[in-house]
Amino acid sequence: MTSAIVMRDYAPTDEAALIGLVQDLQRFEGPFFDRLVPAAEIGPWYIERLLAGCANNKGFIRLATRDGTVVGYATILTVAAMDVADDPGVVPFSYAYIGELCVAPGQRGGGIGQLLIADCEALARRAGAKWLRISSLSGNQRACRIYQAAGFAELRVIFEKALES
Repeated sequence: MTSAIVMRDYAPTDEAALIGLVQDLQRFEGPFFDRLVPAAEIGPWYIERLLAGCANNKGFIRLATRDGTVVGYATILTVAAMDVADDPGVVPFSYAYIGELCVAPGQRGGGIGQLLIADCEALARRAGAKWLRISSLSGNQRACRIYQAAGFAELRVIFEKALES
Protein backbone atom coordinates (compact mmCIF):
# COMPACT_ATOMS: atom_id res chain seq x y z
CA MET A 1 0.00 0.00 0.00
CA THR A 2 1.34 3.43 -0.98
CA SER A 3 1.18 6.09 1.71
CA ALA A 4 -0.62 9.36 1.14
CA ILE A 5 0.95 12.47 -0.34
CA VAL A 6 0.94 15.45 2.02
CA MET A 7 1.25 19.01 0.71
CA ARG A 8 2.96 21.67 2.79
CA ASP A 9 4.94 24.88 2.60
CA TYR A 10 8.71 24.88 2.19
CA ALA A 11 10.75 25.33 5.38
CA PRO A 12 14.48 26.16 5.64
CA THR A 13 15.15 22.59 6.80
CA ASP A 14 13.99 21.44 3.32
CA GLU A 15 16.77 23.30 1.50
CA ALA A 16 18.90 20.27 0.58
CA ALA A 17 15.88 18.29 -0.66
CA LEU A 18 14.63 21.25 -2.71
CA ILE A 19 18.07 21.86 -4.24
CA GLY A 20 18.14 18.18 -5.24
CA LEU A 21 14.76 18.48 -6.95
CA VAL A 22 15.75 21.66 -8.77
CA GLN A 23 18.87 19.86 -9.98
CA ASP A 24 16.65 16.98 -11.17
CA LEU A 25 14.50 19.51 -13.03
CA GLN A 26 17.55 21.09 -14.69
CA ARG A 27 18.83 17.68 -15.81
CA PHE A 28 15.39 16.68 -17.11
CA GLU A 29 14.80 19.92 -19.04
CA GLY A 30 18.37 20.26 -20.31
CA PRO A 31 17.71 18.29 -23.51
CA PHE A 32 14.80 20.64 -24.31
CA PHE A 33 16.64 23.92 -23.63
CA ASP A 34 20.40 24.29 -23.83
CA ARG A 35 20.65 27.55 -21.87
CA LEU A 36 19.75 26.27 -18.42
CA VAL A 37 22.13 26.68 -15.51
CA PRO A 38 23.93 23.33 -15.17
CA ALA A 39 22.43 21.18 -12.43
CA ALA A 40 25.71 21.02 -10.51
CA GLU A 41 25.69 24.82 -10.16
CA ILE A 42 22.27 24.95 -8.50
CA GLY A 43 22.67 25.74 -4.81
CA PRO A 44 21.29 27.86 -1.97
CA TRP A 45 21.45 30.97 -4.17
CA TYR A 46 18.71 29.49 -6.36
CA ILE A 47 16.41 28.85 -3.41
CA GLU A 48 17.00 32.43 -2.26
CA ARG A 49 15.86 33.66 -5.68
CA LEU A 50 12.74 31.48 -5.54
CA LEU A 51 11.93 32.82 -2.08
CA ALA A 52 12.47 36.42 -3.21
CA GLY A 53 10.13 35.89 -6.15
CA CYS A 54 7.54 34.45 -3.77
CA ALA A 55 7.93 37.40 -1.39
CA ASN A 56 7.44 39.88 -4.25
CA ASN A 57 4.41 38.12 -5.74
CA LYS A 58 2.54 36.68 -2.75
CA GLY A 59 3.87 33.26 -3.59
CA PHE A 60 4.74 29.98 -2.02
CA ILE A 61 7.04 27.05 -2.53
CA ARG A 62 4.84 24.02 -2.02
CA LEU A 63 6.22 20.58 -1.28
CA ALA A 64 4.69 17.17 -1.85
CA THR A 65 5.87 14.72 0.77
CA ARG A 66 5.42 11.00 1.32
CA ASP A 67 6.29 9.62 4.74
CA GLY A 68 8.13 12.87 5.50
CA THR A 69 10.30 12.69 2.37
CA VAL A 70 10.04 15.48 -0.20
CA VAL A 71 8.96 13.91 -3.50
CA GLY A 72 7.99 17.00 -5.49
CA TYR A 73 7.65 20.76 -5.45
CA ALA A 74 5.93 23.63 -7.17
CA THR A 75 6.22 27.39 -6.96
CA ILE A 76 3.03 29.43 -7.09
CA LEU A 77 2.91 33.20 -7.42
CA THR A 78 -0.62 34.29 -6.56
CA VAL A 79 -0.17 37.82 -7.91
CA ALA A 80 1.86 38.00 -11.12
CA ALA A 81 1.32 41.02 -13.34
CA MET A 82 1.17 41.16 -17.12
CA ASP A 83 4.08 43.26 -18.32
CA VAL A 84 2.48 45.70 -20.73
CA ALA A 85 5.93 46.39 -22.17
CA ASP A 86 5.67 42.89 -23.67
CA ASP A 87 2.43 43.82 -25.40
CA PRO A 88 1.30 47.46 -25.12
CA GLY A 89 -2.03 46.58 -26.75
CA VAL A 90 -3.12 44.55 -23.72
CA VAL A 91 -4.97 45.99 -20.74
CA PRO A 92 -2.85 45.40 -17.59
CA PHE A 93 -4.04 42.43 -15.55
CA SER A 94 -2.74 40.05 -12.92
CA TYR A 95 -2.90 36.29 -12.69
CA ALA A 96 -1.49 33.45 -10.63
CA TYR A 97 1.48 31.59 -12.04
CA ILE A 98 2.93 28.15 -11.37
CA GLY A 99 6.57 28.89 -12.09
CA GLU A 100 8.20 25.55 -11.47
CA LEU A 101 6.92 22.05 -10.96
CA CYS A 102 9.01 18.93 -10.48
CA VAL A 103 8.41 15.42 -9.22
CA ALA A 104 11.34 13.27 -8.12
CA PRO A 105 12.41 10.87 -10.90
CA GLY A 106 11.43 7.71 -9.01
CA GLN A 107 8.02 9.15 -8.16
CA ARG A 108 6.87 10.28 -11.62
CA GLY A 109 3.72 8.85 -13.17
CA GLY A 110 1.87 8.46 -9.86
CA GLY A 111 -0.22 11.62 -9.95
CA ILE A 112 2.00 13.78 -7.72
CA GLY A 113 2.30 16.46 -10.40
CA GLN A 114 -1.49 16.60 -10.67
CA LEU A 115 -1.76 16.96 -6.88
CA LEU A 116 0.76 19.81 -6.93
CA ILE A 117 -1.20 21.57 -9.69
CA ALA A 118 -4.46 21.16 -7.74
CA ASP A 119 -2.79 22.49 -4.60
CA CYS A 120 -1.49 25.54 -6.46
CA GLU A 121 -4.88 26.11 -8.05
CA ALA A 122 -6.53 26.09 -4.61
CA LEU A 123 -4.03 28.70 -3.38
CA ALA A 124 -4.66 30.84 -6.47
CA ARG A 125 -8.42 30.65 -5.95
CA ARG A 126 -8.08 31.59 -2.26
CA ALA A 127 -5.98 34.60 -3.32
CA GLY A 128 -8.76 35.71 -5.68
CA ALA A 129 -6.89 35.12 -8.94
CA LYS A 130 -9.03 35.06 -12.08
CA TRP A 131 -6.53 33.14 -14.16
CA LEU A 132 -3.86 30.54 -13.47
CA ARG A 133 -0.93 30.10 -15.83
CA ILE A 134 1.78 27.51 -16.19
CA SER A 135 4.38 27.16 -18.92
CA SER A 136 6.39 24.34 -20.38
CA LEU A 137 9.18 23.88 -22.85
CA SER A 138 7.59 22.68 -26.08
CA GLY A 139 9.77 19.56 -26.15
CA ASN A 140 8.41 18.43 -22.79
CA GLN A 141 5.30 16.79 -24.23
CA ARG A 142 4.60 14.83 -21.05
CA ALA A 143 4.23 18.06 -19.07
CA CYS A 144 2.08 19.56 -21.83
CA ARG A 145 -0.29 16.59 -21.66
CA ILE A 146 -0.51 16.81 -17.86
CA TYR A 147 -1.29 20.53 -18.01
CA GLN A 148 -3.94 20.05 -20.69
CA ALA A 149 -5.52 17.24 -18.65
CA ALA A 150 -5.64 19.67 -15.69
CA GLY A 151 -7.68 22.10 -17.80
CA PHE A 152 -4.98 24.41 -19.12
CA ALA A 153 -5.10 25.50 -22.76
CA GLU A 154 -2.39 26.99 -24.95
CA LEU A 155 -2.49 30.77 -24.82
CA ARG A 156 0.67 31.93 -26.55
CA VAL A 157 3.31 30.14 -28.52
CA ILE A 158 6.81 31.56 -28.78
CA PHE A 159 8.91 30.65 -31.79
CA GLU A 160 12.67 30.94 -31.84
CA LYS A 161 15.23 30.81 -34.59
CA ALA A 162 18.94 30.41 -33.92
CA LEU A 163 20.99 32.99 -35.77
CA GLU A 164 24.40 31.73 -36.73
CA SER A 165 27.20 34.24 -36.28
